[in-house]
Amino acid sequence: MPRITEKRRQAQRARIIAATQACFLRRGIHQTSMQDIIRESDLSAGAVYGYFASKEELIVASIAESMHSVAEVLDPIASAPPSGGLFAALKAIWEGLNLRRQETGIDYGRLALLGLAEAQTDTALNAHLQEQYRVFLARCADLARLYDDIAEPDRTGKLVFVLMFGLSAARSLLGPDAGIDREVIEYLQGKTL
Repeated sequence: MPRITEKRRQAQRARIIAATQACFLRRGIHQTSMQDIIRESDLSAGAVYGYFASKEELIVASIAESMHSVAEVLDPIASAPPSGGLFAALKAIWEGLNLRRQETGIDYGRLALLGLAEAQTDTALNAHLQEQYRVFLARCADLARLYDDIAEPDRTGKLVFVLMFGLSAARSLLGPDAGIDREVIEYLQGKTL
C-alpha cells in the first residue's frame, strides 16, 4: 500500500477543516453531525476519523484554523502599518478579512462567534480559545505600539480586539448588506485615541 505524502496529508486535513467550517456556518455547531462533515469533505469516514477522532477535535481545529487565518491577515499589516493611525490599520484588517471571506467562502468572524458560544459550555474549548485570544489580544496591542500617538497601547489593543468582535457580531446578526461594519469603520477614520 503506497504511503501518503506529507503534502497530501496536510491537504486532506485542510479539506476536512474547510468542510467542518462550511457545515458549522451552514447548520451551527450543535446541528452539524460527523456524517455531515464526512459528506461535505467527500472523504471516507475512515479518512476523516484518521485525522480527527471526534467532533470536539474538529471544533478546536476549525477555530484554531480561523485564528490562523486572521493572523495571516493581521501580520502583514502589523509589519507595514498603514498611515492614518490605528483605525486605518483596523480598516485594513477588516478589509483583508472580507477579502479572505470572499476567496474562501468562510466567514471567520461568524465562525469565531460560534466558537465563543460553544465555549460557554465546553471547558476544553474555552481553555483553548482563551489561549488563542490572548495571542490575538497581544498582537492587537503590538499593533497599537507601532503608532507613536497611542499613549496606552495595551488598553488600545483591547479596544481593537473588542471592536473586531463587535463588528463580527453586528455583521453576523444584521447581515453584510446592513453595512454597519462599513459605517463604524468610516466613522472611526481620522479619530484619535
